[in-house]
Amino acid sequence: EIELSASFSERFVYRVIDSLSRFVTQFTPARALERTRHRLELADNPGNLTPGNFTTIRFVTMFVLGGLILGLMLIARAPAGRRVLFTVMVTIAGFFLPDLWLTSQIRRRQQAAVRQLPDTLDLLTICVEAGLGLDQAIQRVVDKSDNELSRALNRYLQETSLGKPRREAFQSMAYRLEVPDVTTF
Repeated sequence: EIELSASFSERFVYRVIDSLSRFVTQFTPARALERTRHRLELADNPGNLTPGNFTTIRFVTMFVLGGLILGLMLIARAPAGRRVLFTVMVTIAGFFLPDLWLTSQIRRRQQAAVRQLPDTLDLLTICVEAGLGLDQAIQRVVDKSDNELSRALNRYLQETSLGKPRREAFQSMAYRLEVPDVTTF
């Protein structure tokens, strides 16, 4: 009953993607997986995807769209040359569509951080001028707002509370956002 109460995607789709991603990860270069991991981190890891999951989704999208267009072209009885051309084009597009989506998620997050930076800096300045320390002021910002920048600052606070030096935690935050204004801060 517990298993049946889970959604179809949790019971079937995620399991299939996980098993396929273990297979795909074996043949994917470590450098490509690390690049994908960083890009997922820049996008705030939508859907809690692993690099293997994302790479698998790229291949599944490629094959599904390629198969779909081939099937449609066969049903429409298109000439063989046109079938091959459109199938190849859509298959290649299917491979790059998830990457385009991820790029748009990264851009959206970075733009949101840039928009939120002035208000965050104002609140930090007010808190520090009122006598709070920097970490306490950052905690106040995290408590008062729920946005991309406050989530990044919350992760900074978590890292410093675990013993990471403040400078390294700020550098990690800048690396995770890749926003020049935040890096300057």
